[in-house]
Amino acid sequence: MNEYVELLILAYFREYRTSYSVSDLAYKLGLTIELLNSYIEELLEKKELCIKENMISISKGGRLALENSDMENYSFDSESYLIDGVKEKWPIEKVYPVHSFSKNKWRGGEE
Repeated sequence: MNEYVELLILAYFREYRTSYSVSDLAYKLGLTIELLNSYIEELLEKKELCIKENMISISKGGRLALENSDMENYSFDSESYLIDGVKEKWPIEKVYPVHSFSKNKWRGGEE
């Protein structure tokens, strides 16, 4: 199983809790429903997802897996971005700093 896809699925169920849509999740991940179902079944077997009251939800184990990854603050909300670890809208006038964009020397730059 692809760990990145697994973490995205966990993040989705953490964020959408009871208002989730499997077809929406499949669309957002670019997966077929059948492939997504196999990922979900595997996460259920690993006990990172669970079924409560006929609804799929993230378990404590799934929350721990997310917290111990770089995806702990990931959000599917297209209107929000992460700024210094806090989920909020990125201001249009603020320049987005790219750290270590290029380790190569630029033409005309200092050597």
